[in-house]
Amino acid sequence: MKKQQWFDSLTLLIAVSTCAMVQAQAPRQHGVNKGTAQMAAAARQSQQKGIFEPINYGQDINLTDVFFTSVDEGWVSGEHATILHTADGGKTWTAQVGGDPNGTEKPIGQLRFLDARHGWAVTGDERLLRTMDGENWMQIGQQPEPGSGFVDYGFTSVRHGIALGGNMGGFYVTNDGGRHWRNVAHCKLTANVQGLTRTEDCRVNRLQMLSAQQGYAMVDWSQGIAFMRTDDGGEHWSAIVPNVSDCCQPEFFLSDLNHGVLLYNNGKTYLTSDGAKTWHGLLSGSVGLTSGGQTPPLRFADPEVAWVLGASPDNSDTQRISFSTDGGQHWKMSRNLAFPSGRTELKFSLPRRDRAYIIGPHGMIYRYRIVPGGYSAAKTLDAPMMPAFGGAELSAKADAIRREIELLRAKLPASLGQAGMASSSSASPRTGGFTQQVDTGSTSASSGFTQQTDTGSSPAGDTTGAFPQDSTPVSPALADCCSAALQTLQTDTSAFAQQAPAVGSQFKSLNLIVAGAQWVVNLNNQAHSVWSSFLALKHAANPQAASAALQQFSAGVNTAQQTGSTGAQNQGSWFATNAPADFTQDVSPGTSVSP
Repeated sequence: MKKQQWFDSLTLLIAVSTCAMVQAQAPRQHGVNKGTAQMAAAARQSQQKGIFEPINYGQDINLTDVFFTSVDEGWVSGEHATILHTADGGKTWTAQVGGDPNGTEKPIGQLRFLDARHGWAVTGDERLLRTMDGENWMQIGQQPEPGSGFVDYGFTSVRHGIALGGNMGGFYVTNDGGRHWRNVAHCKLTANVQGLTRTEDCRVNRLQMLSAQQGYAMVDWSQGIAFMRTDDGGEHWSAIVPNVSDCCQPEFFLSDLNHGVLLYNNGKTYLTSDGAKTWHGLLSGSVGLTSGGQTPPLRFADPEVAWVLGASPDNSDTQRISFSTDGGQHWKMSRNLAFPSGRTELKFSLPRRDRAYIIGPHGMIYRYRIVPGGYSAAKTLDAPMMPAFGGAELSAKADAIRREIELLRAKLPASLGQAGMASSSSASPRTGGFTQQVDTGSTSASSGFTQQTDTGSSPAGDTTGAFPQDSTPVSPALADCCSAALQTLQTDTSAFAQQAPAVGSQFKSLNLIVAGAQWVVNLNNQAHSVWSSFLALKHAANPQAASAALQQFSAGVNTAQQTGSTGAQNQGSWFATNAPADFTQDVSPGTSVSP
């Protein structure tokens, strides 16, 4: 290389290096660069990995069901009348009922939870158990059809529940927590078959409620499967005969009233976008897992992330996870997972996209979680990485608003700046007000929260696009000092308020349907409140009014951010704390069940 060329190359290298150093040291600007935030999140994830690790119960008990209401708190049922509880992610297990492998009692299964305190379970001798504090279990009643048992059931409040009973027993409703059940309909449907109208009996199969009032049941009849839909909490059902018929008993899961996945035991996967009326098969990227006996279990953590767990297709003595990160549109498969259960059918709970629990025979419990890339421990199994959870972009927008608040304070008149404004970083969270529609159809006046009734559309209170740039002028009291700062703050606040419903629709819990829906509505209400308090600040008539509006605005931003991040992490515990009293209160006694 000639001397001049070498000198030019060195000069260019120095210039590029200097530019990079200046950019790295430059102060952060207002607002949020979405691409930069996503790249940073991807970089963090590249240094992490997913694992399964054993957190077994130290007794030889075959486990029957598992339900976690948060990443750390959950319950496992099993043989010998067993209900186990953990509050630390499986580090320790406490037998709330049973737990003795020498016991002679019937098994317990079919765990269902409304939130972290209110749950139900079914015994092998057809008793319905309930807990009102997450710790003590009582017999609340019997199954609605003795001798045939619950096929499936669910509760949408501490009082109101829907059950599928027996083969032809059909649909049952309770309004007293499960003490008494009322048969509201037998399983019958009318459909057109080869041009002829036929009315047939059907057999109930699976239930999924999507809100306090709306949900679906899958049923079997002579032509395959059909769906029944309710819009009034299970009182009435209308039949939907889909355009799909295939072999084997399928599994289904609907992420809202319109969208869902149908999985057959032969591995075929179908999607719907019109409320189970029509289904189209995935030609590529399907689930790809089958099972020797039943269709593998299908679960969604949130509207994006879903899992299917089944035996490995290579006939080895292992299991695999098939997972989707786009609402079921495409599926990827893990490597073989050598759980000590072999090919035994396993059950799992997916409380959040980055946490899962798998249970099996002989006290087997494995936990899925995300760990640093260099983490190692005995008997762990490598697992696929799930995408990050939480409202990172909402938090970034809140940080931008806090910076704007500090700049605004510096520009305000001294009398206003000393008016007792609280620090934006120290505001304590407040429970957002809303009225909850309960199973009786009444509204709680004390809590002020309106329950959404259709989870198939945008969440109630959806604010997407509803926060335009307000074109009215700044109040004369603030015009001289703060017009430019308020305009920048308005841009950030509008972006923050529009991000809230996106966070809700992306991360709402589908493990706890009612709690997830409540959380979304609360988050959107808080976003509206933030926008209203900003407008009050912008149009404040005097320094004292501006001081009060700024304090309220700052606290509201913190509240909405905490709901969007903390709530997304643990919606079960959030709901147990924030649900209206009449939604979770039941004072009638049951019969205590001894540990």
